[in-house]
Amino acid sequence: MKRAAQVVNILAFICVAIFTVTYFVWAVRESQRGPLDTDEVFVIWIERYFTLGRITDALKLGLDTAPPAYYWLLKGFCRIFGTSAIAIRLPSLIAFYAFCVSAYLVVRKRVGPVLAVFAMLFCTISGDPTFMVRGRPYAIVMACYGLACFLWLGFPQSRRQIARAVLTAAVVACMVSVHFLSVIEIAALGLAELLRSWQDRRIQWRYWAGLTAGASCMLIWWPVIGPIYRVTHASVNAPGFYDRPSVRVLTAGFFAL
Repeated sequence: MKRAAQVVNILAFICVAIFTVTYFVWAVRESQRGPLDTDEVFVIWIERYFTLGRITDALKLGLDTAPPAYYWLLKGFCRIFGTSAIAIRLPSLIAFYAFCVSAYLVVRKRVGPVLAVFAMLFCTISGDPTFMVRGRPYAIVMACYGLACFLWLGFPQSRRQIARAVLTAAVVACMVSVHFLSVIEIAALGLAELLRSWQDRRIQWRYWAGLTAGASCMLIWWPVIGPIYRVTHASVNAPGFYDRPSVRVLTAGFFAL
């Protein structure tokens, strides 16, 4: 029985290795040859023509809804690889891989390596695969959320709760610093912890401290959130807006994923 388990673990490791090589070969190729979409054109324009200190001012004017931290990250990649499609897409490419690995680790801890491999592969075929190589912060949010779920799993039994709480705070802070709507993922983590507290009849104060500390990072970006919200709200309410939010659009978008 023990030998069979070792064989399964080895095969799972081989599958992960093959997935890693295949993913990066495909993703790098797609990121190099895929055409830029409208949002990515704005990303390159802002990165190229606004200095590190002026990015916040540009975003306050409504040029984009992504937080300044996302553009600071892109500045670093563009300094290394030059301002190009591959440079702005590389963070998403790496982040999506981290999300797949997080799914593998979460499922492996729950039900074993076989289903964990399938979970990792399922991540690449569910939803819109262009998010893997799109120069936007969505994949980074997914990676942070996956890592946060892994840190949440088994938190009460961990002997390193303080370290897990600190890492949770860092991951959640990163999540809200690249996309303000990450509050939805934070709410999901909070709901999961509430259900666990109710089930265990015990509150994990260290976890709540880490989650709250990470979420409080949103206050740092409050001076940027206000102007972005006002510009976005005005755009949505403008006559002839191309994508006015509604229940029908929300439902269609959900099933499209």
